[in-house]
Amino acid sequence: MATTEQQARTLFRASVGPREVGKVYLCGYWGETYTVLGIQYGTEAARAAIGWDSGWSITVVGDDEIVRTHCTSWDPRRDKACPDLCPCLHAYAEHDGTACPHCDCPRFA
Repeated sequence: MATTEQQARTLFRASVGPREVGKVYLCGYWGETYTVLGIQYGTEAARAAIGWDSGWSITVVGDDEIVRTHCTSWDPRRDKACPDLCPCLHAYAEHDGTACPHCDCPRFA
């Protein structure tokens, strides 16, 4: 049975977890940070993104600059949000007072 976007948003809320487009997260399993580029909800969107009906999928880019789309669920025991990381630079540092040339966040030197 096909899942609409709205149904999928409700059904897969725990799987997606707190992830939002444009924010940085740490994958506790791999120990790597990534930025969320998109979250696809519903049968058709998931099928178009990953080739099968998972009901949802997420597209991310990691520190290695490789874009990946998958449907790996959020693990609240391992994964975490990284609000102090620039989505472009993925680095903790002192704020240098300028804007990041790639996004709207303050740049970290």
